[in-house]
Amino acid sequence: ISPPVTVLDFSFMQSAPSLKLVVTGSNDAYAPPEAIRKMIPLWNGQARLELIEGADHFYQGYLDRLRDILKDFLVQTSCRA
Repeated sequence: ISPPVTVLDFSFMQSAPSLKLVVTGSNDAYAPPEAIRKMIPLWNGQARLELIEGADHFYQGYLDRLRDILKDFLVQTSCRA
């Protein structure tokens, strides 16, 4: 959730097959969508990006949407097991 790629070096994440979901907000200054889109192919090109329109890094006012995304992801992935 919102990896702060503008302030931390995430090169250690190259080729992370266990990464399946990345969530960020459209107004996140620490995990801007355009930067996250560039990083996902380096981390795991199969990972899904979920963008929450209007949310910043702290999801103020968008926690319900974040919860729903995470819940749906967990339900979908646990049904595959």
